[in-house]
Amino acid sequence: MVNTKKEKQVVTNNIFWLTISKTIVYLLSFLTVMLIPRYLGVDGFGQLNFVLSFIGVFIIFGDLGINKLTLREVSKDNKLAKKYFNKLFLFKILLVFVLSFILVVVSFIIDKPLIVKQVLLLSILYLGFSLLSRFCLIFLQAFQKLKYKSIYDVLTKFVYVVFVLLFIYLNLGIKGVVYAHILMAVVGFVYVLFSLKKYISLNLKKDALFVKQTLLKAWPFALGSLFTNVYFYFDTILISFIHGEYLVGLYSIGYTLHRFLLGILSIFTVSFFPVLAKYAYKKNLNKVTSLFTYVVVSFSVPLCFGGIFLAKEIINFAFGSAYINGIIPFNIILIFFLIASTNIVFIYLLYIRNYEKYVLKLRIYATILNIVLNLLIIPSYGIVGAAITTVFCEWFLFVVYYFKITTITRINLLKIFKKPVFATMFMLLVLFLIKDVFKIYLFNNIYDALFFVFIGIGSYVLFYIAIKGISKKQIYFILNTFFSFNKRK
Repeated sequence: MVNTKKEKQVVTNNIFWLTISKTIVYLLSFLTVMLIPRYLGVDGFGQLNFVLSFIGVFIIFGDLGINKLTLREVSKDNKLAKKYFNKLFLFKILLVFVLSFILVVVSFIIDKPLIVKQVLLLSILYLGFSLLSRFCLIFLQAFQKLKYKSIYDVLTKFVYVVFVLLFIYLNLGIKGVVYAHILMAVVGFVYVLFSLKKYISLNLKKDALFVKQTLLKAWPFALGSLFTNVYFYFDTILISFIHGEYLVGLYSIGYTLHRFLLGILSIFTVSFFPVLAKYAYKKNLNKVTSLFTYVVVSFSVPLCFGGIFLAKEIINFAFGSAYINGIIPFNIILIFFLIASTNIVFIYLLYIRNYEKYVLKLRIYATILNIVLNLLIIPSYGIVGAAITTVFCEWFLFVVYYFKITTITRINLLKIFKKPVFATMFMLLVLFLIKDVFKIYLFNNIYDALFFVFIGIGSYVLFYIAIKGISKKQIYFILNTFFSFNKRK
């Protein structure tokens, strides 16, 4: 139990910083989500997403699983932070150069237009600074110093938006968007490095033995990341080479929303992972895991089905009418979001119980299945087939993860999904009555999408409260868990 005002203030400050920062970040994100697809057009947006997907496959060479291993170990014992940072940072810089060399070579080999190759080369700078920033942020996350992560998110997003607007005004095309990425990454790295110096005295060392020992421990994370990246990006790359960047552009709007929603969800998951790690072998693990899953499901279920119901309005509002032909894969990817968000909890739990090799094995199976199905389906069924394949493979992981989780702790998925599903059904009924039966439109233009979204959120929240979707006891348990965590720190 926690009784001191100081301990309560720590949690209050964390919640405050997360709430404020994420609100600002996602308000700013609306600007780029709406501007960039419209400015670049379907083909240009497809080229940008091809490059990001292509980089995503090779990004493992700039990490090798070190970040996830470091987060796990430092979350369990913060005293290890100085050792891990000072002995690994120089090696992380070396990995960035290795990755850059690989991408330079590949850019000259691939059969793509000159502009795509140029954008790929420019993106190396963005990727390098981003990788180093992520490594620094791992330590602040493990310390539960969410203030700095929050400021980092706002600062980088603000810089990105400002320069995107400037470069669009200067009409620099797709290169301008990448320039904005680079400047964002540089500013973010400088900020996070100076922030970390307050908690870790920088004394960088070359320690080949420690690096070797770390890599031996991290290889399951590294292979897991490799297969995860191939799993998520292979379809986009294959679509580009077979059908071209236009279909990639249509396909990418679903993943753009997917990443946007997962980013909002990360407000909870990022801060909760170190807490979950503390309960890895304690009697309250079942209670913590169930509540963790319940909060995630309460978020993802209404967004999935509400997004499907309002898909046409959302696409017109956020991306423009030119992307409306991507509505079917857009809806399918929303189902993928629902499954993937639940799988996040399962993966976290397996990681903290040192089942990374098991997760790796499943990821390998799912990736091979994904590659085979995409090679068979994409040539004939294009982006719809790619989206269906993604959902099928994620569902496969969901089922296998769940059966493994039941050997670690008890988790009643039927009970967890029941109230969010009921509240979502009520929300859909309200939206159907207003939009399709009574045909109430506030603006009679694309901004009605916002009207319907607010109606959906309001009706879901009200019904959720009415059926006591979350009790005071559960809220107290969440807060007390964080209080206790900070007390031990």
